[in-house]
Amino acid sequence: MAGRKTFLLGQAVIFADGVLGRLEGLEMEPEWVPTHLLVRAPGRWPWQTGRLLRLPAEAAAEFRTEETVLGVPSTGGEVVSHGGDSHAEGTLNWLDTGSRFHVAPRAVERHTGGFLGLVVKGDGSVHLIGEVGALVKRRFVVPAESAAYQNHEFIWLDLKGQSLDSLPAYEPDEYVEKEAWDALRRVPSVGETELRAIQLEVEDGKVLLLGNVAASRIAEAMEGAVSQVPTALGVESRLIADPDVETSVATALAQDPSTQGQRFIVHSRLGNVVLEGQVKPEAAQSAVDVARQVAGVVNVESRL
Repeated sequence: MAGRKTFLLGQAVIFADGVLGRLEGLEMEPEWVPTHLLVRAPGRWPWQTGRLLRLPAEAAAEFRTEETVLGVPSTGGEVVSHGGDSHAEGTLNWLDTGSRFHVAPRAVERHTGGFLGLVVKGDGSVHLIGEVGALVKRRFVVPAESAAYQNHEFIWLDLKGQSLDSLPAYEPDEYVEKEAWDALRRVPSVGETELRAIQLEVEDGKVLLLGNVAASRIAEAMEGAVSQVPTALGVESRLIADPDVETSVATALAQDPSTQGQRFIVHSRLGNVVLEGQVKPEAAQSAVDVARQVAGVVNVESRL
């Protein structure tokens, strides 16, 4: 999603010169907004440990499902030993691949797990990605402000009485999107032509359906199919059916001063509108202009 940035510890990073590295840590402001990346560059030989580079967070140019693309070469950056060693206890401003957490405050309620990274959402809010469990692991997201204290061994989470099981599960939006598209392809009577007429957007596990469909029942079937995807945390449909497009265009033509009083026949196929009828010459172009302004119209063809 636009503006969304996901930093996953241990994930591959690709430098601008094509060298493959690994994200080992993050340095943040007190509000958990990342300021620097700690990236392990490869050694000269496969058995050698490479340099740990400290790079500005802005170096992350593209966030993909399997890797992060950097806009700087592997020869840049400050060489450091470890991003967290120099930070004072109690300072909430770093994560690395060894970061662990406890749930506070009562000892009998403490659980131990690890952090996988963090997400900076489009609205600027920051959420930590955690993982808990031994044999069966569960990933979750928690607002960064839940982190109450940090030392070199643990970060303490104050969940205000919530249990870890009550926290939202974490799945990359790209994974949810793939699952949603697979579900749509299984909807009866929906082919590739119909799928090309819609858009699917995912943010924080919530799916938004946009575009045009032939009928309302197809829109309902698509929404129902996506709602059955286990990783989807919600579905909103803004799909527009062709009969609704035809009605809206006909209404707009009847109400616009430049076209009212004329007789139009309106057809729509996945938002592609065809205008037919016998009208005054000056109303023909006006009708096209009016139809183009109607929500759900993709293209207008005049056979007036």
